[in-house]
Amino acid sequence: MQSDLRGKLVTLFDTKDHKHYFFHIPEKVQEKASFHTTNGFLLVRDMLTAGLGSHVTSNIAVPFLLTRPGMYNYIMHGMPRFTQIVYPKDSAYMALRMNINEGQHVVEAGTGSGAMSLILSRFIGPTGRLTTYEKREDFVTRARQNILHYDSLLQQRIRFICADVHTGIHERDVSAVCLDMKDCRPALPACLEALRPGGYVAVVAATTNQVTDLLQFLENRSVADVEVSEIMLRMYKTVAQRLRPLDTMVGHTAYMVFAKKK
Repeated sequence: MQSDLRGKLVTLFDTKDHKHYFFHIPEKVQEKASFHTTNGFLLVRDMLTAGLGSHVTSNIAVPFLLTRPGMYNYIMHGMPRFTQIVYPKDSAYMALRMNINEGQHVVEAGTGSGAMSLILSRFIGPTGRLTTYEKREDFVTRARQNILHYDSLLQQRIRFICADVHTGIHERDVSAVCLDMKDCRPALPACLEALRPGGYVAVVAATTNQVTDLLQFLENRSVADVEVSEIMLRMYKTVAQRLRPLDTMVGHTAYMVFAKKK
């Protein structure tokens, strides 16, 4: 048996119903341990024997592709949510728009479920540092668990602080500050103070009223390259003979406001 999967999170892709299942293989596996799906159960020992990239067959002969979970699928389908998250279609764009690179120090406020933290931790690389603020201790605990569950190495790049960012940001000379909170406006002065010249502040806003308020605040500040945007994502039915958009789509999820400190 292969031992490299013990203690790891894996994805089981149902080739019949095209569903993703997430399963954390325990360090110690009992002989008859199994994982149950809507298309039968799979023996954990079969997963260990097959290894990544192989098919594991359920007791009713349905093959499942065994892989490590991609971050997109984990955030969208496998990660427990107890808050509204920043969708990958928005968070990945935000990381690029803020010019996040390896080795940078980035500050986030509004950790929530940890979805944005995961994206940022990947962009900053092993030499970078993410400081994330969250005022609710139970959210901090759960977000930490979500990230640890996905990849313990990514968690090592993150410093979790249980505090209200409205009282201030202690970090200085940071490359970017990302805000995802109900009321971001009072925190903006502290964000701009924490940024290095040329650093970006990015705000996730739920309503146009909030965007207007943010723009009015930025008008009298030393910032440039201001942008307001939103992203729509439309998936297609993957049948060559009947190619068309799916009946549902991920439409508006958030407004994004960006500004660069002069």
